[in-house]
This record gives sequence, C-alpha cells and structure tokens, in this order.
Amino acid sequence: MKRVSQIELAELTQKDRKTIRYLLANLKSEPGPRGAKLYPSSLALETIYLGSEGAITNTEVDDVNRAVDMVFKAVAGTCKANLSVEHCNEVFSEMRRCADRIRQKADEVDGSSASALNRPALRTP
Repeated sequence: MKRVSQIELAELTQKDRKTIRYLLANLKSEPGPRGAKLYPSSLALETIYLGSEGAITNTEVDDVNRAVDMVFKAVAGTCKANLSVEHCNEVFSEMRRCADRIRQKADEVDGSSASALNRPALRTP
C-alpha cells in the first residue's frame, strides 16, 4: 500500500495542511524522510473524507459558516456607518436570504441543521 505525507494529502485533497494534520491526529503514522509522517493512502483518505467513525465530516460546512459570519459582520459595520437604516435593512434582508440558502445546502450535505449564523440587529433611532 502506498504511503503518503501530510503535504501530499493536502495537495490531493486541496485542504490546508493544518486541517490534514488535525484530521489524521489519531491515525498511526510511520516516520518518513526529513521528519515527514507517512500514512497508508487509502486509510488516510478515508479518514479525511469520512472521519474516524465513518461519518461525513462537516469541516467545509463549518468553514463556510465562519466565512459567512465574518462577511456579515464586516458588511454590517460598513452599512451602519454609511447607509440609512432603511438601506441597511434592505442589505441585511438580502444577506439573510443568502445565508438561508447556504444553510439549506449545508442541510443537504450533513442531513442536520447547520449552526446558526450571527445576524446583527439594526436598531432604529
């Protein structure tokens, strides 16, 4: 069976090497050249995509939720500083519709409700 390093797995899966290291933390490795950790390729890929319990991981869903949250907060701050309350509410409504679509797609992937996104409230004067 072919043995692969964390860097090779990161290249194959297009995931960050830190993510690979985290996902493979409980998988037994063998020492490789220059201190590399080598893993059986089929077992490593199975662990990355299915998890150690055989369940699909929601790493990507969590990443999307964090990114959407960061974008929402940045846009909310910009809106509150530069737009009227009415225009801010229009922007927030559209962003909520987008977040709802992302949540629906996440539900299709993992079969459960995705974590709630923080939505800043706009108070009218």
